[in-house]
Amino acid sequence: MFKSIVYFKARNIFIPSNEDALIDRIKEAFPNIETNQQPADIIYLHTPNKVLFANILKEGTYHNDSMVWIDKIHYNKENTCLWEALKNHAKVTVSVDLFYCGALFFRREQAKEHFKIRI
Repeated sequence: MFKSIVYFKARNIFIPSNEDALIDRIKEAFPNIETNQQPADIIYLHTPNKVLFANILKEGTYHNDSMVWIDKIHYNKENTCLWEALKNHAKVTVSVDLFYCGALFFRREQAKEHFKIRI
């Protein structure tokens, strides 16, 4: 996720769960970054979660160029099924499966595509 912050020039990260240690690490590495302001450039989910994802979409937490970063997408069968459901959501246009984590994008101008990166 840290490389994504640099690559996408993120200024605001939204972390809906209680991840104080992660927020501290982000603030240490990127002192000028804002956390939990909306809309966010990067949204972090510790695991795939349909309820949190639905809230993100309803509450305007994202914008056209936002990225949702999700950890543990293949940790177990339940997470894999949730990942599949999230990446097939109508508002998601691009998904990137990095095995241990995944990224979802909402770019309306882009055709729907799914990528699997094998390392």
